[in-house]
Amino acid sequence: MIVDVIGIFVATYPIIMSILWISGSFFSKILDYYTVKKLKEYPAISILLPCYNEEKTIEDTVDGLMQIDYPKYTLYMINDKSTDNTLEKMNYLIEKYPDKNLKIVDMPKNGGKARGLNYALQFVEDDYVMVVDSDSYIEKGAVKSLLDKLMVSDDIAAVTGAPIIRNRTTLLGRLQTLEYAGIISHIKRAQAFYFHKIMTISGVLVIYRKSALEKIGGFNPNAMTEDINATWSFYRKGMRVEYQPNAHCYILAPESVKGLVKQRSRWAIGGLETLCENIKGLFNGSFGQRCLLIEMICGYVWAISLIITLCNYGLSTIFSGELNVNIFLFFIYIIIGVIQFYLGSYDDQKYGFFSLSDLALIPFYLFFYWLLNLVTSVQALYTVFFSNTTNGKWESSDRGL
Repeated sequence: MIVDVIGIFVATYPIIMSILWISGSFFSKILDYYTVKKLKEYPAISILLPCYNEEKTIEDTVDGLMQIDYPKYTLYMINDKSTDNTLEKMNYLIEKYPDKNLKIVDMPKNGGKARGLNYALQFVEDDYVMVVDSDSYIEKGAVKSLLDKLMVSDDIAAVTGAPIIRNRTTLLGRLQTLEYAGIISHIKRAQAFYFHKIMTISGVLVIYRKSALEKIGGFNPNAMTEDINATWSFYRKGMRVEYQPNAHCYILAPESVKGLVKQRSRWAIGGLETLCENIKGLFNGSFGQRCLLIEMICGYVWAISLIITLCNYGLSTIFSGELNVNIFLFFIYIIIGVIQFYLGSYDDQKYGFFSLSDLALIPFYLFFYWLLNLVTSVQALYTVFFSNTTNGKWESSDRGL
């Protein structure tokens, strides 16, 4: 009986969540159309670019930042005691752009991304701070789009943009392209509509109110993922975080299975750390906080339940000698997944993010997405409760370079 109930939960949970995200994303687009307006004047901002051993990527990133459509900004290039030629590249870039406001923040010792950002914040004089990863290309109009949404309400602490995969030469890169635009972007839209909150900002591109960062004491250097931790620190202070899908940044993604699992495991561990830290929010948090926490818990319960179901199915198949496959349920997954992908990525089609061959990968992508969630969720549970995390240290990323 219990195994049957678990099996029903495993089968229906992805369907129910997909329907919720489909409807929420649709209404979010309508709401944005009426609430987000372009500003007449844009304030000065500071851009923080944390770097550790980024000699291969920093010049392209800074070249892109020098081309953004924004009237006034200062770029702080943060060198977290790189062991390669990153600092030399930074000095070269200052010479390359003598008419731009570029500054170098040289950390006294290596401390990780969060410590680097906190160290640089003491030099920032502007009221608004944008954080960009050192392998990102920022779309020219992204900064204005982020600020248009930030200024909708004074209680919005930060607005994050939409990452787009730019290295698509491998099957894994193309699958991640589908995931980012067809699932992740679409889920964040729905979360913002239902809960007026999203699970997490994307640290690759986000604008903060400096005053909001000061209220939470800056970034937590002991957190595995400083962006997830900051998001929930804002929530505990009664502030909001929003998502702006029209602010695009182009990022490098892992192109090996090992690199991808490592990246997603880090995200999953950071999410589980955040869940444990904010579990009291189930009882004293806002409606949105409670819903997001329940969603996180359900995700981990689903992963454990799926393992139980697969083990039970395997044993039943061995002893009965019969292979039972629910074809009807399989087609429901495919149909809902295609609808979810189409609605989630519809606005991105005009940017040329997808080709026909990419769209043909949708069935593989659906399997890939849920399998990856399963693997990283189980690994996160083991790491957080039975092992140790790396507490926000820099790690070399697989970026397909």
